[in-house]
Amino acid sequence: MKSLFDYKSAFETPPQLTVTLTMPTHTGAHDTGKDKQIWRNLMREAELNMARQGLPSETVETVLSPARQILEDIEFWAGPEHGTVGIFKEDSHSIVRAPYSLPEASVVSLRPYLIGPALAEADNGSYFLLAVSRNLARLFKCDRYDIIPMTAPEMPENMEDALGGEELEKQFQARGHPNQGTFGHGHDTDSDVEKDRTLRYFRAIDKGIRPVLNSLPLVLAAVDYFHPIYYKANSYAHLMMRGVVGNPDELRPDQLRDEAWKVVGDYFAETARMDLGHLQQKLGTGLATTDLMQILPAVATGRVEALFVPPGARVWGKTADMEFELSDDGEDLWNWAALGTLAYGGRIHAGEPGALLRG
Repeated sequence: MKSLFDYKSAFETPPQLTVTLTMPTHTGAHDTGKDKQIWRNLMREAELNMARQGLPSETVETVLSPARQILEDIEFWAGPEHGTVGIFKEDSHSIVRAPYSLPEASVVSLRPYLIGPALAEADNGSYFLLAVSRNLARLFKCDRYDIIPMTAPEMPENMEDALGGEELEKQFQARGHPNQGTFGHGHDTDSDVEKDRTLRYFRAIDKGIRPVLNSLPLVLAAVDYFHPIYYKANSYAHLMMRGVVGNPDELRPDQLRDEAWKVVGDYFAETARMDLGHLQQKLGTGLATTDLMQILPAVATGRVEALFVPPGARVWGKTADMEFELSDDGEDLWNWAALGTLAYGGRIHAGEPGALLRG
């Protein structure tokens, strides 16, 4: 999934009064009413925060006016997405519905407060999903939140397409000899023939999808006895050895995606585990630190390869001219560090504070 936010721009844009509201959202008339009340509470919290900072009431109203107006948008609140992010400035605003749930937050700062969305999007990854039955072969590109059909011109649409006239001939023979293969050796022969046909079908699929695969993990969705046959036919090095078991024709695409994520999600979580392991190994070498005040200069120079952000933690301070100091005003330094890490191509994870640095 392409990020919903431009983290580089949020990091590099000159500091400006910014209110960020984030919250989980739900579907259903009852839940919609509850969501609107949460939104009102977050706005009220932002109002009080700006008043404590001594901002004029006119400024407060200018910044939050779009947030009030969205309360009247019935279609907006009826959407199926799981999270809402509002970013409000004196001269601009944006309100985004996200496919992932978000914690409630109301933050008045100098730039968008995007740790919640950034961590949600970091816990994600792209992969291919191959859904196969006798009647239908489909390829998708997915991540945790999206599923997009892929076009593979050389992939057969189904077994009949792959095997040509063989499928029609098999059906004709079955009608002409209804009892053939019911007992004894004939049954074994038919079973072997069927396995061979399925293997050739899967080899045609494997050959057809290879031109569009590009080193991402591939998850197979098929009935149980198809899996070992497909593994035998497969030539793609990144096929997951676990798959989705069951008839994929009976599941909607979003259900296939959710079932596949149960398989492939562990694969992507391994990146965070590896980063944590490397961080722990390199503590004391100058290539890792758990001290926020050491992390900040490394972020400023693009040296952070992986940043671990403690969820919910806020440490306020100043970053002007890359001079870092703790202060009751300014902005959340963890948010600044997360945005900067992403702006320079690093990774972020939720966890105990720390950073793995580039040499």
